Amino acid sequence: MWVGFERDQRLNVDPEVAAVVFRSMRELLANVFEHAGVPGAPLTLGQDGDRVSVTVADVGAGFDPSGKGGARSAEGFDLFSIREQIERLGGSMSVRSAPGRGTRVALVVPRSRRSSDSPPRGDRE
Repeated sequence: MWVGFERDQRLNVDPEVAAVVFRSMRELLANVFEHAGVPGAPLTLGQDGDRVSVTVADVGAGFDPSGKGGARSAEGFDLFSIREQIERLGGSMSVRSAPGRGTRVALVVPRSRRSSDSPPRGDRE
């Protein structure tokens, strides 16, 4: 499996946030490897002001994000766990996918617990 990795050189995050972001990236890439049926995916990691963003997108199998697709749904345990951890930090997760059209997951999280006063809300499209 290959991973195209792009990151912002200015990243400066609290250790707790860094740990959650790292675990989330690892889980998202594991999902690509296990379910997408493609040899790899690009991952983007960046910081804009007090927010850190992560995007993993593949052009693989995709799934029904409405949850009607059985075990491989937007609220499958892995994605549910990531969403809970990100929201606990004041962040959001967006999932875009369709059967046969790939999956794009975007995370946005405050770079520190102190900057989580008004988190954006995730969406499912």
